[in-house]
Amino acid sequence: MTDDLPARSRSRRGARSLRSRRGGAALEFALCVPFVFLVLGVTVELGQFILRHQDLRRAARDGCRVGAATLEGPSGNGASLRAAAEAHSREILEQVGMPCDAGCTLVTSWAEEADGFSYLTVTVQIPYEPLTGLVPGMSGRPMRGRFTMLTQHQPE
Repeated sequence: MTDDLPARSRSRRGARSLRSRRGGAALEFALCVPFVFLVLGVTVELGQFILRHQDLRRAARDGCRVGAATLEGPSGNGASLRAAAEAHSREILEQVGMPCDAGCTLVTSWAEEADGFSYLTVTVQIPYEPLTGLVPGMSGRPMRGRFTMLTQHQPE
């Protein structure tokens, strides 16, 4: 009977130690999970921001490319170039799920420089709506895509 006593006390100590380890793991988990979710949320938010910014730049670039390739004639004032660029930029924005409705600004400009070259510039700007709201200062911040391209010369 005296041999059973130490074995029982050893098993109780082992059970207490195991419970204490489980409690420590639960505490570590509870302390780490919010930080992991915060890092995950910020990563998703920044990824979304970069994707939207890339889509804006693509809309400006493709609109500018289409507008610059539009033939207008030797005495043109750039109106048909700007119209083609704007229409194509709006189409690209629709395709990527950012319709150019409320809050969207799409500006096209055409300039004939003193060196004889003509340039078409397309600027697309929309307010950014955050996905998670975890990154401060991003809500309503305007995102802008801008591209300038040399237009085709047309014989007189």
